[in-house]
Amino acid sequence: MNKDDFNEKDILKLLNYVESNGNYKDEMDIRLDDFRKRQLRKKLMKNIVDKNSKKKYKIAAVACIILISICFTVPTFAKNIPVINSIIQNLKDKEGIDGDYKKYSKQLENSATDNGITLKVKEIICDDNTLEVAYTLTSKDDIRDLVDMSRRKKNAMPLFLGTYLKINGQFSPASGSGGTGKYLDKHTYLSYDDINISDKNLSNTFNINLDVKEIYGVKGSWKLDFNVSREDISRKTAVFEPNTFAKLPEEDINIRKVSISPIGTYILGDGKFTKKESNSDLPVYWFIFDDKGRQIIEYSMMQKSDDGNVFQFNRNLARLNYIPRYLTVIPYQLEISKIHGGNLKPIDGKYPIEIIQSKVGKLVIKEIVSEGNKTIVKYTAEGLVPYSQARELYIKDDKKNVITPKAEINEVKRSNSNSVDYTLEFPMLDKNKMYFIGSTSFFDNINIRNDLKFRID
Repeated sequence: MNKDDFNEKDILKLLNYVESNGNYKDEMDIRLDDFRKRQLRKKLMKNIVDKNSKKKYKIAAVACIILISICFTVPTFAKNIPVINSIIQNLKDKEGIDGDYKKYSKQLENSATDNGITLKVKEIICDDNTLEVAYTLTSKDDIRDLVDMSRRKKNAMPLFLGTYLKINGQFSPASGSGGTGKYLDKHTYLSYDDINISDKNLSNTFNINLDVKEIYGVKGSWKLDFNVSREDISRKTAVFEPNTFAKLPEEDINIRKVSISPIGTYILGDGKFTKKESNSDLPVYWFIFDDKGRQIIEYSMMQKSDDGNVFQFNRNLARLNYIPRYLTVIPYQLEISKIHGGNLKPIDGKYPIEIIQSKVGKLVIKEIVSEGNKTIVKYTAEGLVPYSQARELYIKDDKKNVITPKAEINEVKRSNSNSVDYTLEFPMLDKNKMYFIGSTSFFDNINIRNDLKFRID
C-alpha cells in the first residue's frame, strides 16, 4: 500500500504495533492531507493510553509525540460564530458532534492575565462524565506566534485545562482532550477542552479552581475560579448499572455504568488482561448499536491502567434521543496483512455510482453537483455501520492527490440523526480534470467478530 493511501484509522490502529528503535525519521514519513491531520490530532489525543499498560492497547509514547507534533494544525480564522449563541454548541456543530449544548451551557467572563497573555473562561457545560470549558487566549502580539505550531516556541505543548484542575479546593488533575480551535482575529484564539470527571464522585454543584502555570511554553500564573452546576442536565440524564460481563481476546471486561445525557452517551467499565504477552491477538475495537440496530457513533475511548493488568475505560458516544432497552456491541479486529489501496471509480457524470465496501455494505453516489465555490457529493451509506461507512468516502485527482474536503473538519453531514443520506463538500472541482471517487480500504482490513457479540441490558 502506498504511504499516501493511509487514512487516519490505519495509522491509529497501526500504532498498536509500534516498536521504538530510536530511528523516527524514516518511520514517521507518512504524508497526510490537512483534513486527516486535523482528525488524527484529535483522535490521538483521545486514544493515548496509560504508559504502564502491558497489553495491546499500549501506544509507544515517543511515536505518539512525534505523530501529534506533525499533525497539529493551524486553526483558521473563525467565521460566523454568534456572540449570543453557545460557543461550545457552535464548535461542536462544526465538528459534527451532536448534543444539546446551547440549552445547558453557562456563559462566564472569568479572566486572568500574566506575561501579556489573557486567559478567559467563556462558557462551561457539565454532565456526570464530562466538564467542557470554552476559553479564549488573547495577546497584544499576533496570537498565531503563540499557538501556531510552525511559529510557536519549540517543544511548546498545547494548553489543556484539566492538567491544572482543582475541585472544591483539592488538586484533582483529569484526562481529556482539546477541541478544534479558531482564531477570532489576529490577537484572539478560541477553543474548548473536554475534561473527564467520570471518576470524581461529585455532587451536582461544585467549585473549580484553575492555576494555569504554562500556556504554549510561556510560564506564568493564570488563576481562575468559578462554580459549576449540573442540576438541570442531571434531571434529564438516565444512568444504568448493567454489570454486563464479556470475555474478549486477551481480556475480560465488566460494563458497570451506562449514562445517557443531553450531550452524550457514555459506557464505563473495567477489565483485566488475561494474557501476559501483548502480541498474541489483534486489538479489539467495537461497533455499538441501539435496540433498533442503528449504529451509535463513538467519538472517543479513554483507557487507563495503574498496574498494567487491571484497567478502566470510558467510551464517549453520540447523544441518544431516547432510552433504548439495550445496546449491542459487535467487536472487530484489524487485519494488518490485508492492507491495500481503496476502491476508486471515475467521476464521469453517470449516476448512481456504487462503491462496494467489502462485506459490510456499500456507498451509493446519487449526485455530484457544483454550487458557488464548492462541489457537493450526495450519497447514501447502506450496510452494517452507515456512519462509519460514509466517513470513508474520498476523492482523488488523476495524479492520485487526495482532494481535501471543504469543511474545516472532515465530518459528513446527515439529513437527520437516523438518516443514511449524507453529503460531503469539497472545493470546486476543475471541470477540465479527471477525478475518481471511492472508499478507503478500511473495511477490507477488518475482521468483524460476530462470535464475540454481546448485549448491554
